Amino acid sequence: MAAGPVQNLPYASAGNCQNAAAQFGDINLDGLPFSIDPTVTVVTVGAGYSSGTFSVDRKQVTLSGGGDCGGAGLNGPLLLKQD
Repeated sequence: MAAGPVQNLPYASAGNCQNAAAQFGDINLDGLPFSIDPTVTVVTVGAGYSSGTFSVDRKQVTLSGGGDCGGAGLNGPLLLKQD
């Protein structure tokens, strides 16, 4: 994710540049034989309030981004591992 005005957000990210409520994004792999690889982390940018939380089993991640061009996304590609 890059800081600054955002017109399009990449896959698996959340953000808002309207100095308003956070926007949300989720990845949910429940019921699939995969989980999110442990090397994948969440990156937050901007002056807003942003966060990302993985479930304990790494089958879900919840992202939120908002405020003054705040955003949250993955540190790179969505790598999966087979359970």
